[in-house]
Amino acid sequence: MTYRLLLAGVTLACCAVPAASARGDGLPILGIPGATNGVRSHDGYRYVAAPRARTTTVKAIATSGVLSVVLPGRFDVPVVAYDGSPSGLSADGRTLVLIRPRRTFPQRSTELAVLDASTLRLRTLVPLHRDFSFDAISPSGAWVYLIQYTSAVDPTQYRVRALHVGTGRLLSADIVDPHDRGEHMHGNPLTRISSPDGRWAYTLYDGNGLPFVHALDTAGRRARCIDVAVFPVGANPWSARLTLTGQRLAVVLGGQTLTTIDTRSLAVLASGHPAPRRRAPIKAAAQAQTMWAAIPIAAFALVAIAIVVIRRRVAPVPTQAPTR
Repeated sequence: MTYRLLLAGVTLACCAVPAASARGDGLPILGIPGATNGVRSHDGYRYVAAPRARTTTVKAIATSGVLSVVLPGRFDVPVVAYDGSPSGLSADGRTLVLIRPRRTFPQRSTELAVLDASTLRLRTLVPLHRDFSFDAISPSGAWVYLIQYTSAVDPTQYRVRALHVGTGRLLSADIVDPHDRGEHMHGNPLTRISSPDGRWAYTLYDGNGLPFVHALDTAGRRARCIDVAVFPVGANPWSARLTLTGQRLAVVLGGQTLTTIDTRSLAVLASGHPAPRRRAPIKAAAQAQTMWAAIPIAAFALVAIAIVVIRRRVAPVPTQAPTR
């Protein structure tokens, strides 16, 4: 119990400061469990997962009734932004992907469960060596997008990868914005919205004061990053949301539309507060980003040290049989 409380406390402390990231989708969504309200389909079904000690109960809930199955292992409906935005269900309603809950960072392996959404039959388990988190799924469920963490101490170092569900293999090439190769941005994923057909996943990042929208084409395996208006002074960036009306994507904060984007061209149509140019070499900003990045890294290091100390203190006496 002490270990769990300590881990939760430090995890939440990490969430309280801006976590740095390379420009692209996804950090571990720390301090937030799986999507407890589940993920909804276009035809009204709601899919929820309740992991237990060694099993997971998965339910498809509709007005006509409830379909329920029990899977071996522990899995969650994935969360992809700090507002609790869920994902994992393909737009065609045929594929549901769950992920094993994260307990630590880093983790040695990751596991996905791929289900037939209509019957909840387990199609396959996808074991992955090394640490990944879930990001998005293509409309047909053929592709799943993952974040692979490449550092054992720094969650800001990662690659965006595409997994072919049928073969369980990862593409060797990363999914990046070709216009931003080599450019590093910082920020937290605040909220997510998808196009009605499920092809595009739009994620708003706070950018540590320089917000942007990451537009992921889940069918075409490509991405674009779009600078948006800076948030007004004194505004709460965690309350920012994305709205999608026809072919207009809007960044809304406090009831005010800050930026409007044409989803066909991904061009900014209107911006209430001009976004600063990101490539300007501002030394002070770089130093500030480095400082903020060091805080969550130090917190993760504290977790690791604390785990070692606590395990040594509570290690069972060898002659005693463990209780279950």
